Formats: sequence, C-alpha cells, structure tokens
Amino acid sequence: MPQKRKRLLAILLALPLIGMFLVAREAASWRPQLVGVPHTDVYQFEISPDGRFAAIQGDVVELFELATGTETVLSRKALGVNGDVCFSPDGRYLAWCEWRHPFPKNLKTYYRPREDTVIVWDTVKQRIARTIPVSFSYESTVPAKIAFNPHNVLMFRRGSKLLQIPANGASVIEKRLSLPIFDQGLRLTADGLQLTGIDRQNSAVIRIFDASTLKSIARIVTPKPLNPKYGVIKFPSQNLYAAAGEVYSPTSSRPLWKFSTTQWFFSPDGRTLVLLNNNQFELRNSKNGTILRAPTTLGIEGPYYTYAFEPGGSHLLFYKNNYPEKSGRFLRQRIQ
Repeated sequence: MPQKRKRLLAILLALPLIGMFLVAREAASWRPQLVGVPHTDVYQFEISPDGRFAAIQGDVVELFELATGTETVLSRKALGVNGDVCFSPDGRYLAWCEWRHPFPKNLKTYYRPREDTVIVWDTVKQRIARTIPVSFSYESTVPAKIAFNPHNVLMFRRGSKLLQIPANGASVIEKRLSLPIFDQGLRLTADGLQLTGIDRQNSAVIRIFDASTLKSIARIVTPKPLNPKYGVIKFPSQNLYAAAGEVYSPTSSRPLWKFSTTQWFFSPDGRTLVLLNNNQFELRNSKNGTILRAPTTLGIEGPYYTYAFEPGGSHLLFYKNNYPEKSGRFLRQRIQ
C-alpha cells in the first residue's frame, strides 16, 4: 500500500511538469520557422501542389526548393514579368507572362501594339513546353491574369483578350471579351473556370460568367453600389463571392456576413478566410463568418510583402523583404 501511494504521489507531482512541457511545445509550434533566403526580390509567389517548391515572381521567374534553398532561374531573356505565376492542378506545369519589349517612354509609343509572351514550363522535363506570343494595345493597365483550369488548360486574360492555352500543345483558342462588366475589376477566378465583375449599367449587380463559353452563370443584386476597381473574388471550391468586404451567395441578395481589413485571403479549400491586421491574424468560417480562431499575434514581425498557403492549409508561408536589398526570407507560420 505505501508503494502505491508513492507512485500516485509521483504521478501527481509530475502532472504540472507534463502540462508545462505540453504548453511549451504548443507555443514553440506557433513560432515562425525560417524556410529559406532567396537571392532575388519577391513580388508574388505560389507554392506547388506537393509543397516542394515556391515559384517566385520577381524581376525574373525562379523555382525555389523550400527544403534545400536551391534556386533555378527560368526566365532569362525577359525585361520583366507581367502578372502572376501559377501551377497546374497536378503540379506538372508552371506558367507566367513576360515582357520582352521596353516599357514605352512617351505617349506616342504607349498606344502602339506591343507583345507579351506566355511561357508554360514543364516541371518534369525541366524545359519550356509552350511559348505563346500575345500582341495587344495598351487598352488596359491591368496586369495579365492567368490560371489553369482543372483540365490543364491555361486561361490567359489581358485587356479584352481571353486565350485558352492547352498545356499539352493543342491549338490555342482566342476570344474577344465584350462582357457587360467594368474592365478594371474583371477577374479570372483561381480555378480558371469563371470571370467575375461589376455590371456596367448597375454597379450594385455582381456578374458571373463561364470563362470557356462566356455565357452568364449568375447575377447577384447587392443592397448598395460597389466599387468596380476592387472587383469580385470567388472563394476556392465554394459557391461564395467576396466584394467590398461582404460575402455573397448567388442564392441571396443580402450579404451572408461582413469583414473589414485590407489584407485577407482564403485557405486552399476555401472554407476558411484569413484576416490580417498588422501583426495579428484571425480565422473565420467562410460561409457564416463564425470566428474559428480569435485574433492571434503572429510570430513574424511585419511588414509582410506577400504570402501563400501551404497545401493542407495549416501553415502560411510569408515572404519578408529586406528592403532596399534585393533579398529577403521565407518564414513558415502555423495558423491552425
């Protein structure tokens, strides 16, 4: 009996120590981890579906291996990168758009037809799969928008042109956009399936079109006029749309819920909305705005230049710029 009491006493004495250890381990898991230090400035990046690489869009396009810090420059001849970089859903292809002409220095040359080049890179064969020259006039100052749809067809939008570029080398389909929405806020959704924007005739109406057929899918009449400049953003894998800090569904004209912050983005499955405010983040349920995690201080001191979710959605990858040096660092932060 005395022996049992000794064991029980030892367990009781050990419990606070075990609790302190678990709390310390939990706190440590929320501290940011240094992932890598790229040697170029980073304007935007996207993480590959397998989580191995960050495709960096800076003065050039690079593949940065997160585990080893190895960098591979993919664009050498370009004068600049116009718009985003994006991976295909299977991770096989990476696409971007390059400037291969000097930026016009006066108004005489500003409106002359110019040319961009769309590059599709094969990550398996480690070579360019396609190069598509795209001529256009400077009818729009909005950068090129690109996104792969689920069929590995790259959707490219520049001004009033929409190109459908199959990564496998099939024929390119070019369409002229003449949609009844403001060009300034016309957006291609991240899955490449839809075009969204604000109606030209009534700025209180959200319009949604099929990106392949350009047929109208839905219109949402909102309670008040919206600023066309900010456009409409679709939640990934969800039938929800955000405009001017309000979340809408095509089945309702009233906002489902509202939020107020200048920095916000979605988890990969679109179910969680991340709100950033200075050095704090907050997690909300996308459908109803329920707080999933109260405002929590990030372990990374701002400002943050750009960020992206890792596959799975439990961690964010931040890029912190070392201005004015042409370098910075990637930091990994657990958020849920």
